[in-house]
Amino acid sequence: SLCSVANLTARTPYEISAWARTELGDSPLSFVHVVTSGTRPASPSLKAKAINQTAVECSWTGPRNVVYGIFYATSFLELYRSPHNTTTTSHNITVIVQRDEQYLFLV
Repeated sequence: SLCSVANLTARTPYEISAWARTELGDSPLSFVHVVTSGTRPASPSLKAKAINQTAVECSWTGPRNVVYGIFYATSFLELYRSPHNTTTTSHNITVIVQRDEQYLFLV
């Protein structure tokens, strides 16, 4: 069976995994490493500034007319496994966070 993945970043390495789920259980994982074609865009330069105890203003540089993903979490593990996230076509966004927590941000 064929599966297509869209909206990936050009000239970026990805690891794709797949497995079968049946009534007998899950199969072993199958992995493939791929690098997308094209010219990779410049990495955005992110600045995050606390507005108050629960709001953080994130701004960054980068090309226009693209969709940016903003990912944030309270630990590297959470950032990898299940970060909070949002998308925007602008170069800044305000995110609401929990008070008394330290956050990591990626764009």
